[in-house]
Amino acid sequence: SCEIFLTPPQWRGLIFLLISEIRYLQEQAILRLEYKDWKNGAEYKFLDLFKEISSRIGIPVKEFLFTYTIEDARKFLKQGEKVSDKEKAARKELFVFLKENDRKLFLSGRSAREYLQKLDISNDEDLKELKGISVSAGFAKGTAKVILFKGVSELLEETKNFRKGDILITTMTQPDMVPLMAKASAIVTDQGGMTSHAAVIAREFRIPCVIRTYKATQVFKSGDLIEVDAQKGIVRKLR
Repeated sequence: SCEIFLTPPQWRGLIFLLISEIRYLQEQAILRLEYKDWKNGAEYKFLDLFKEISSRIGIPVKEFLFTYTIEDARKFLKQGEKVSDKEKAARKELFVFLKENDRKLFLSGRSAREYLQKLDISNDEDLKELKGISVSAGFAKGTAKVILFKGVSELLEETKNFRKGDILITTMTQPDMVPLMAKASAIVTDQGGMTSHAAVIAREFRIPCVIRTYKATQVFKSGDLIEVDAQKGIVRKLR
């Protein structure tokens, strides 16, 4: 055992860091729930319900999941109001959910493109490296497999094609992805926190893991050779 002595300024600095991290985690938890209020986010839990609603609307369940928000589903069930074909096409092309101060916005199509242009976001295709937060240290090099949850059947198919040593890249992991995670040489996510599902499972399996890269699923493609430096929180495309 050992004792660590900190001066009052050091204690204040440590407490400030802890409070900042706690506040950040609280904000992320709230934002995650708010996001799920706009876009479903938990399809695998309510797939039977969504199949029934999509059947009543008269569209395939996959189209429903990609074009209807929860509020849209409420409007249909209460008022019989459907999302127009034009709006569905716009959402399939591009959509942005954002929160500015106390204002929530859901933009699609041209409006979403114009908003992103105002942010002056660089072309993802030109990026070769992303910085995130390391939650499970280590180093790995392998083939990227980008997994975007579209439904249970699609995930099962992806599991068959996922080889041991592949690097799992996804928005956020969930319990159904554990078989993939067990075979992965590293895990990279767009979102997440120190206690997120990806972080906990990666530490349990002792797999290098980098979270909160924000757009790994956009920058990297399945088949890319990449390396994950989870000591520094860096994910790099080799070719």
